[in-house]
This record gives sequence, structure tokens and C-alpha cells, in this order.
Amino acid sequence: MPETGGDSSKLKTDDVWCAAIVLFLRMLPNGFGDKMMSMLRIGFIMIIVAVLFSGCATRQDVDHLNQRLWLLEKENRDLKQRVSQVNETLDSRKQSENGIRDLYADQYAEFDRIREEFRRIDGRIEETAHLTAVEIEEAGNVARHARDAAATNDGRLRRVEKYLGFEAAESPEESGEGAAAVAPGAPAAPGATAAAPVASEATESQVYSAAKQVYDQGDWEEAFRLFGIFLKKYPASALADNARFWIGEIYYNQGLFKQAIIEYQIIIETYPNGNKVPAAYLKQGISFHNLGENSNARLALQELIRRFPDSNEAGIARKYMTRLQ
Repeated sequence: MPETGGDSSKLKTDDVWCAAIVLFLRMLPNGFGDKMMSMLRIGFIMIIVAVLFSGCATRQDVDHLNQRLWLLEKENRDLKQRVSQVNETLDSRKQSENGIRDLYADQYAEFDRIREEFRRIDGRIEETAHLTAVEIEEAGNVARHARDAAATNDGRLRRVEKYLGFEAAESPEESGEGAAAVAPGAPAAPGATAAAPVASEATESQVYSAAKQVYDQGDWEEAFRLFGIFLKKYPASALADNARFWIGEIYYNQGLFKQAIIEYQIIIETYPNGNKVPAAYLKQGISFHNLGENSNARLALQELIRRFPDSNEAGIARKYMTRLQ
């Protein structure tokens, strides 16, 4: 147990009191009565004893208090240490809780992001499904329109045939490769030669070129046969509308304007985006004019000008319409 300065301070105080008492006794006059002197001496002695006794009791109390103070200080230090440890534990837990809270916040934010992504995906799926449904509906509408257009075109073609007063001649591709005649009553071209067979191994372009070469030579019968073979073997060819147009020209060149009108109409209806459509309108209008059907000729030429206003055929049609007054 550590020593304190309380005892030495208390002893010094007691010495001062004793010295003061002795000095007081010496200052008393010599002639003071013996009885008074004796009583004073006894009283002072009792005071001195009481003071000394009080001084001894105080030192014990001081020692006891010092000991208790030391214990309290020790307990205080221990308590502070425990409080410090508790604070450290709380800080550690707080940091851990903060870390968990931050982690939870990050995870919650990630969950929000994932949910938002799912919502966007669901939106795209719904949009795609809607677009697909719309596209399917549009495709169905296109198919229905195509069927309706085909039916309308077929009806128009039949009306043209009926108007012209005859059934359409058998198409070259249906007449077989051995067909040798152009149409009933069609005059054969001068100097026409016997039909030459086309080699089976000939390519698409070779068959078309052979037919066009014969056509350019004026051999209508052989050109008719070769173009018929071409259409039968290559119905989906990019040159199919050209072959059909030259067949119409074969009829036209032989004065068979009714048959030519039907061939031109087939081109207009079957190949609406083909490069021969403007020429088909023009030659159809001229064929109607040659038959004396100026109103129908005017309708065909006006349709040409309406659909292809910048084409060369439209320019020819504008000039030709002056003949239809």
C-alpha cells in the first residue's frame, strides 16, 4: 500500500498545539494561586491527553481512509479498463454491424438492379410478342390480299378474254416442247426452218439466248417454241417476264392482237415489278387501238402514265394518245 503525507502533516499539527500550551503555562504570573494553578494544570493535562489521543485516532482513520482510497482507485482503474474493453467490444460490434448493414445495402441494391433488369426483359418479351402477333396478323393480311388479288387478276383476265371473244390460247409451256405452231391461223414466218431441238444439257441463259436469237431473225414459230421450252423449264427465272413479253410480241408481229393483249395482261398481273410491265401496258394500249377499241386503249395508256410517269414508255404513250381523239 503506498504511503501518503497525511501522518507527518498531522504530527506537525499536534506538536504545534503542545508547544502553544506549554508557552501559555509559562506566561502565567508566578503569584497565581496554587489551587488555580493545580486546576489549570489538570485541565491542560486533560486537554493535552485529549488532543494527543485525538491525534492518534486521526492517524488510524487516515491510514484506513488511505487504504480505502487506494482500493477505490484500484477499483476505478479496473472499472475503467473494463469499460474500455466493453467500448472496444461495442466498437468492434458496431463496425461489424456497419459492415453487415453496408453488405445488406449493396445486396439490396443488386436485387433492385436484377428486378429492374427482369422488368425490362419482361417488357421486351411482351413487346416482341406483340410485334410478332402484329407481324403474323400482317402476314395473314398480305396473304389474304395476295389471294384476293390473284382472284381479282384471274377474273380480270377472264373478262378480257371474254371481251375479246375467245378463250386464251394454250400457253407455250403447256403445249409441250414439240409444239411447232404459233397459234391457230397464225402465218408462218417467211423462210422458217424446221424446229431444232434444244440440248437437254443447255443452261438457262443458253436456252433464252437461243430463243431470242431466233426471234431477232424473224422465225416466229421457232422462237415461240423455244420461249415455251424456257418458261416450262425455268418458270421462276428472272428472265421469265422477258420470255412472256416476246411471246406477246410474236402474236403482235403476226397481227394477232387479241392474243397479244392477253399475254401482255399476264405480264402485268404475274410480274408487277418486272422491267417489262411498262412496255406491256404500252403494247396493250396499241393493240386495243389496232382493234378499234380506243377507250380501252386510252385506259391502258393512262394506267401506264400513272404508274410509270418517268419511263420512256410513258413519254411514247402521251404522244400516242393524241391519235385516240
